[in-house]
Amino acid sequence: MSAVYRTLARVGVERNPLDGRYRRLVWPYSAECVEGKFSEVSERVLYAEGTMRPPSLKDFPESFETERLLIRCPMPGDGAKDYAAIVESVEELKPWMPWARQELSVEVQEENIRRARVAFLNRSDLRLLLFLKGTETLVGSSGLHRIDWSVPKFEIGYWIRTGFTMQGYATEAVRGIVAFAFEALSAQRVEIRCASENRPSARVAERAGFRLEGELRSAEVDAQGNPRNVLVFSMIREEYEASR
Repeated sequence: MSAVYRTLARVGVERNPLDGRYRRLVWPYSAECVEGKFSEVSERVLYAEGTMRPPSLKDFPESFETERLLIRCPMPGDGAKDYAAIVESVEELKPWMPWARQELSVEVQEENIRRARVAFLNRSDLRLLLFLKGTETLVGSSGLHRIDWSVPKFEIGYWIRTGFTMQGYATEAVRGIVAFAFEALSAQRVEIRCASENRPSARVAERAGFRLEGELRSAEVDAQGNPRNVLVFSMIREEYEASR
């Protein structure tokens, strides 16, 4: 019986070392259907050739400012600052951030920071650290994730250090990152997703001008392994430009 393939992931690009052309690809998974059953067959599958410019060649700023914040990409040496902010905030982060329930140490966070730096340079994920202007005080972390450069579209994630919550830093950071996405990265769509029970995160999306598109039922699990719903907020280019 011939196999039928179904794409189960998002789109990216890869350079063919043999001919130098860039091809669109899908990752992390594709699935093969044999007799009505799907099984994973590869980590990523090329599905078409094209001439799309590779994301790693895209040039844009590595830092920018808002009224109170310096927002920049991760750099080697940021691990200790990241670790201190997470340790201070870990109990508030655990219900929403799976990584906050894993091993924490300065070394682990430094490795995480360096991986994030590489991903930023590859343009596969754009993590952004939030610092108080003129200081080395890390207020929180954010970034543009689940990137699809073929649109382009992004998803903003964020968390704020416990000592700086309830002061408007999350909303300020999101507004700055939204402007960065639409103006520097030519975004057509930016999303924010959060658990339906995470009202503080949802309020940030609302204050930043995002529209609630819908609620995904049982889309993820909580810390106890129980399914929970996810809210999907979005802003498209036309809405951003109308709000300026």
